[in-house]
Amino acid sequence: DGNEWYATNTIRTIVQASGRATRSADDWSVTYILDGQFAKLYWEYAKVFPKWWRDALIMGETKEEE
Repeated sequence: DGNEWYATNTIRTIVQASGRATRSADDWSVTYILDGQFAKLYWEYAKVFPKWWRDALIMGETKEEE
């Protein structure tokens, strides 16, 4: 459906953008995603994110959790 298409493209953009900061195997970076809707996107479509990306994710608190 259309929601899945948009979610997949959003995820592709997030993964690509966060990966741009890390250029080699011994390089590292930190990416902050401040969008309040990210947690919803992630939990609904977690399987679409690459495993290496999911393994590296550290989910912080959201405004609703405070």
